[in-house]
Amino acid sequence: MSTPYIIDSNTLINLHKCGYSIDEERNQWFWQYLLELANENYIKVPEAVCDELCKGTDKLSEWVHLHKKEIIIETKSILGGEYGLVVNTYATFSPGGKISETDVEFLGCHADSYVIAHAIKEKGEVVSSEQENNATRPKNVKIPSVCKKLSVPYKPFAVFIWEIAEKRTLAKK
Repeated sequence: MSTPYIIDSNTLINLHKCGYSIDEERNQWFWQYLLELANENYIKVPEAVCDELCKGTDKLSEWVHLHKKEIIIETKSILGGEYGLVVNTYATFSPGGKISETDVEFLGCHADSYVIAHAIKEKGEVVSSEQENNATRPKNVKIPSVCKKLSVPYKPFAVFIWEIAEKRTLAKK
């Protein structure tokens, strides 16, 4: 089995908004391809990501809701050490290394920390459209910055899509 890729919310949002709209019939093959990758355990989407996306009212929200059982990994499974490690790492970006209650609540309501925690637990790689930044407030820190600090592999979507095609092709030989 190949290393699983843990998909962030913005990856699916950007795909839907920037070239692979679920609304268009010509793009249905791509969304079917993502389902195949999920069924083959190449990609996983944390429950927190699905929950974020299901709050919307567009076709992406409908697609995630419809296929949630096929793509989801339950967030409850990482509420222990991995999640705590990620939250503590976010704290290191604050002056003084302390995290406020407000920031802890923010992290608990957004999928980013869960994406990284799942990657740690699954020994996977994070796929996100975010870019590293120099934020000094945990809620403003981007996924690649935390991944770098934790040595969690990170890939932007463009790299992931080519890499997964190669891995899948090699696996079928």
